[in-house]
Amino acid sequence: VFVLLICGVIFLLSRTGRGSEQLVIGTEQVMPDGVKILGIDVGGDTKAKARQAVSAAADEIIDSALITINAAGEKYTLNAEQINLAYDIESTLQRALAYVPAESGVVDVTSASAPGEINDIFTWNPTNLRMEIEEIAEEFDIKPVEAEIEPLHAPTGITFNFKEGKAGRVLDVEQTYEYISSMLGTGMYTFSMDAIYNSITPSITQADLQGGFGLRASYSTQFPTSRSDETVQNRVFNIE
Repeated sequence: VFVLLICGVIFLLSRTGRGSEQLVIGTEQVMPDGVKILGIDVGGDTKAKARQAVSAAADEIIDSALITINAAGEKYTLNAEQINLAYDIESTLQRALAYVPAESGVVDVTSASAPGEINDIFTWNPTNLRMEIEEIAEEFDIKPVEAEIEPLHAPTGITFNFKEGKAGRVLDVEQTYEYISSMLGTGMYTFSMDAIYNSITPSITQADLQGGFGLRASYSTQFPTSRSDETVQNRVFNIE
């Protein structure tokens, strides 16, 4: 068996039999020097070897991918399956094979932060991401509680207690989506973030109720006792 390296391609030459002049030729592509995928230096490796190394690293990233949204002591998570995080190993290897060092004058096809480095190999489903955030919002959102008047009965009359309302909250789906998308775009697939949400003030507050009654937050009203001439007055107006 003879091995020849010509233009980045390995040629394997072998004779078909003793005394035979016929040659069987097989080829295997070799990755260009100076190219890295996910930080792995695959320069000089065969395509098969590079595929194995990069796939192992990419699978590990996907398995550990987890987005955590922290909100008021609660945690909501999104994993790789929920957002369809994936990669295409063959197209990634083709990009690497097309790499030409910058000094050659050819434009670098890796489109990464450093020449020869390919890190942006993952894709995700934007529609699924938005749907998952909307599902989180259904659990996270809380409607505001309006202020109310609570009557308290006492032997001397009725006391009215004004109860303050409580603010609600609503997750900002659009801003949350934009933030997560930007993080994924920079190659961050495992990270924590604080929930991006808005508070909702009750439409009726304690002050509104107090102002409507023109009284203090807590007061009592006394009903007068029956007068001695009440029965006579009722008869005058034919009231039994």
